[in-house]
Amino acid sequence: MRVFLLFLACIFLQPALSNSDYYSADTLFENFSQSIFKVRIVDISSGSQSSIGTGFLVDDGSLLATNFHVISSLINKPEQYRAEIELSGKVYTLEVVSFDVVHDLAILKSSTQEILGQPLALSLESLNKGHSLYSIGNPHNIGMTVVEGTYNGLVEHRFIDSIHFSGSINSGMSGGPTITNRGNVIGINVATMGDQVGFLVPADKLDALLSRFDTHKNLDHHDLISQQLVNFSEQAIDKLLQKPWPSEAMVNAKVAGQISDSLSCWGDSHNNKENGLKTTSKGCRNQDSIYINRHFTVGSIEYEYRHFSADSWNSFSFYEYVNQITSGATAGNRTNKDDANNYICQNSVIAATEKSFAKKMSYCVRSYKNIKNLYDTFYIATSIDQSNEAIMEHFTLSGVTEISAHRFLDRFMESASWE
Repeated sequence: MRVFLLFLACIFLQPALSNSDYYSADTLFENFSQSIFKVRIVDISSGSQSSIGTGFLVDDGSLLATNFHVISSLINKPEQYRAEIELSGKVYTLEVVSFDVVHDLAILKSSTQEILGQPLALSLESLNKGHSLYSIGNPHNIGMTVVEGTYNGLVEHRFIDSIHFSGSINSGMSGGPTITNRGNVIGINVATMGDQVGFLVPADKLDALLSRFDTHKNLDHHDLISQQLVNFSEQAIDKLLQKPWPSEAMVNAKVAGQISDSLSCWGDSHNNKENGLKTTSKGCRNQDSIYINRHFTVGSIEYEYRHFSADSWNSFSFYEYVNQITSGATAGNRTNKDDANNYICQNSVIAATEKSFAKKMSYCVRSYKNIKNLYDTFYIATSIDQSNEAIMEHFTLSGVTEISAHRFLDRFMESASWE
């Protein structure tokens, strides 16, 4: 009884949190906006602004954090662009100290090496859904703005952690901080889907980058991108291959189901009564996209199966149609000729095995021009052992190593079979 009473006393004698321990939106902005800056990306030749973002002071106040995509032009074309901020009427040119391309983070430092102001503290605490948050940034270059919203946990079905922020994040706010009502940075503004659906990079990713950025000093920027993407892709493929793949029925075939909770899956079917063609499809893909530049993203993983049948068609017409439909499949990521080489394809006919059907397949690989040891891979195959029924299987992987791609290919080629 005595212990119980002492326990109650400890609870009720705890000092209540003062209202001064929490900040309203106007107080947050007043107290912390001096540590948050518009980051200007300037075209050196013209001297004109090319793009903008937001950044905020961290560490000892000499470093500025922002998104990688805000300063990616400096990485890709350092001879053409520079980054700068303005403080008390003085313009400071910024140098890229380090970055985490996977989590879309970058750390900059003034070329004068001086302390620029008071750093913001990072919060590594866990929050409950519905917790009030305040995002600060420079939307559409109309001036520094504070936006109130709520914390809604980590986004589901992702390889890369991202916080769901219910509030307006607009172009120009990228790289700015989202702050709790205690004044600590819980996340970094990174993207929006509109309609009050925003995304933040969790602050622990920035904390991790700050703890290791000294190790990046002597690395070429493209080598660092390659190193980070190789680590991510190998971990992602390992996660997909570490367990047996679940099998699901699709018409009279079996195909792989959701092989990881980091993927989102879908299905559809269509019965064309005019020509008697029936089509059923299943597929899964990730929602992660790693920004390299405005023309180039990597990190996509997707696979799909389609079942075709047409009982009244002759075999020649049926397979001619299936080949026509499947010939338009393409890779899922965005790139262009400056970033990737052309695909090199291997075409072959594969005999039936105990685990899969006879198929005509094409496996294509393209390398990147500026990033070492990484590739896009594209696989598509169609069964050839039925007269008016076929299964198409397809996957694309972007930003993967050659070894990881072949490991995935070996598993995938045995993922579909007739029942």
